[in-house]
Amino acid sequence: MQLGETIFWPLTSNFGGYQGVDARGYQLLLDYRSPEQVARQVSLTRVLQGSLPSNWVKDKLILIGTTAPSAKDLFYTPYSSFEADNHQMAGVTISIVRPPVRLLSVVLDRRPCPGVGRSG
Repeated sequence: MQLGETIFWPLTSNFGGYQGVDARGYQLLLDYRSPEQVARQVSLTRVLQGSLPSNWVKDKLILIGTTAPSAKDLFYTPYSSFEADNHQMAGVTISIVRPPVRLLSVVLDRRPCPGVGRSG
């Protein structure tokens, strides 16, 4: 996959510490840059009440998902052992938020990243 001059190489079954990993599809390594919240989260109630500032949504990528523990869509991350309260991250954050943020950062900010090269 290529965005501009940035080439994203797919994960292979023998990449680094991922020996024997199921690398089917086009998987990229996830860059956990910090344990901090990567996106603003608001409740559905607040959205339905229309009480969000317009600059929170205008020209923004809006993702809808659940972070409720009852959804059983929580995962351990490299930061899990450092967290005092929330040891797991919601799937919507891992699967949806982090990859686009990472891709944009690698392409626009030219951040180094495993499995990424440059053309030209």
